[in-house]
Amino acid sequence: MAVLLVLVVVGIIVAVCVAQSTNNGTSGHSSSGSVLGTQGVQKAHAHLNSVSPAIREKMQAAKQLLVTILINNLRCLPKDVLTMEYTQKAINAFVFYYGTSILTQQLTELEQVFTVMTLTFEELHNKGVIDINSIDLHINRDPRFQTMPTMLGVMSHFPPEKQTMLLVYIEKYMQAQKGVERVRYIGQRPTDNPLNSQEE
Repeated sequence: MAVLLVLVVVGIIVAVCVAQSTNNGTSGHSSSGSVLGTQGVQKAHAHLNSVSPAIREKMQAAKQLLVTILINNLRCLPKDVLTMEYTQKAINAFVFYYGTSILTQQLTELEQVFTVMTLTFEELHNKGVIDINSIDLHINRDPRFQTMPTMLGVMSHFPPEKQTMLLVYIEKYMQAQKGVERVRYIGQRPTDNPLNSQEE
């Protein structure tokens, strides 16, 4: 019952944000936003290798948890939805806000958090989910995702497989675009999604 209530609240907030974004004609683009790129990834690996083994293990565990949550969400999407601009921005925002609102409670330094976020982007890039050169480090300026920190704070207490907030954002967006009451991706495994052809 508690999970259902949380999802209803998330749905309402996301729906309001999507409606505001659509009504205001807000594209959510941050044209002046810096991108992560190859140098950022190299710097993240260097930082990971420079910390103590105990801190490195903690960072790697945080990254693996984040990747697991993301893949559990993203493998439910058909390829055309996974690759659309809104979804790519939503992934970007999810990683950014997960790092800045959840990982900051687990790791002692911001550089550790940024490293985990960067390595997460790298893994998603290697899996064919995102283009790391399109990552916007100023995604927090996009009004469509500004409720994410609050929702992450609620959902982060659930097991990874129950943390489907990213899918809720995408479903609500698609409902607004299609003008329908319900779009459902949770639980699906489309065969054209690259994550579903990489089953381990």
